[in-house]
Amino acid sequence: MMINYFKPMTKKILEIKAWKELLDLNMQVYLLTILFCIIITKSYNYGVAAEITILISLLSLYLVYTFLVNDYCDMPFDIKAGKKRAIHEMPKIVPLGMLIFFVFLSVILTLLLIFWNSEPLSEGLSEGLSEGLSEGLSEGLSEGLSKYGIFVLLYGTAYFLATVYSAFPVRLKSRGSLGIIDDVLIEKTLPVLLIFSFFEYYNLETLLLVVLFSLLQLKIIVEHQILDYEADLKTEVHTFVVKVGVKKASSLLNAVRVFVLLFFLLFAITLLLKIPFSVIILAPLFIGYFVMRKLVAEGKVEKKAARQDLNVPKEWTDRVPLYDGYIVSSMNIVSLFLALFLAFKSYPFTAYGSALPAFLIALVLISQYYLIRNIYIPLTKTVISC
Repeated sequence: MMINYFKPMTKKILEIKAWKELLDLNMQVYLLTILFCIIITKSYNYGVAAEITILISLLSLYLVYTFLVNDYCDMPFDIKAGKKRAIHEMPKIVPLGMLIFFVFLSVILTLLLIFWNSEPLSEGLSEGLSEGLSEGLSEGLSEGLSKYGIFVLLYGTAYFLATVYSAFPVRLKSRGSLGIIDDVLIEKTLPVLLIFSFFEYYNLETLLLVVLFSLLQLKIIVEHQILDYEADLKTEVHTFVVKVGVKKASSLLNAVRVFVLLFFLLFAITLLLKIPFSVIILAPLFIGYFVMRKLVAEGKVEKKAARQDLNVPKEWTDRVPLYDGYIVSSMNIVSLFLALFLAFKSYPFTAYGSALPAFLIALVLISQYYLIRNIYIPLTKTVISC
């Protein structure tokens, strides 16, 4: 009987939409930022591999939590709007238990990061399990927070804002512009700042990437709210677009798209200055845009969304400027290039030295699953057939 219950429940849990975010743009942005920081700060040694693994685990837990808590709190509105989610077909205690577990695991991993390579703690353990351990814990915590204090503060703030975005009684997503600001902060601004704080790298490049990815998220959330306009009106969800209207929101969206393009070009120039070798990937991407534009104009290539499960209307996809989607594809190709470049910089490989680049290459490819399946493979077949 228990097996008959847990088997379909496990299937439902795996079907929860939040897991798919690990294979989408947010994770792609986080990995690009991590790779950029590793190369710029020259963190090639295997000694940081474990800490970077903890960082990626913390970001993954936070990302799934962010979307799961939103789906959990949105259940009554989504059901009323006629949307179907796997989360609707399970007892509320299951997703709630998952959310608590993600928070608990995040706390454990944060403590692990703080005490990683802690000399006071190691000395305390060697001295004994009473006074020495207590002193070691105290000094280790102080030492860890001196290094990761900003990281812990940003991580905690991100979790809090991710919760109040959709949770009652605050529910910022129903408070117009406050919802837009919070969404940008929790999906891009704070996680990207978190990564820079982990590497203790604060420079003009930090500001450039934070602004670029924040603008990118602003574009995404305005698009999302325009597409959900009718459903939000029906369920009386007072989003930013519902308050200002589709016409004004569309004008804002068009302006933000231009700024995303400008900041992406600035990022490409910065990459060339910091990593001159990147010309071997940026030059083909620049030329590739005009080739793609020609193929689309001739009707040989069709514009479409990478995530088919999001059911983006074809008429909307057709109206979106080509450069809009090309920027996202280019960012992911740059990520793969940086991962391969890191592997090259880590040569000659050792048993431990090759683990981090290989791990990051694998993660970059996995995070691009939908892009590879729905965009790159069909596009490659089209180009070959031409």
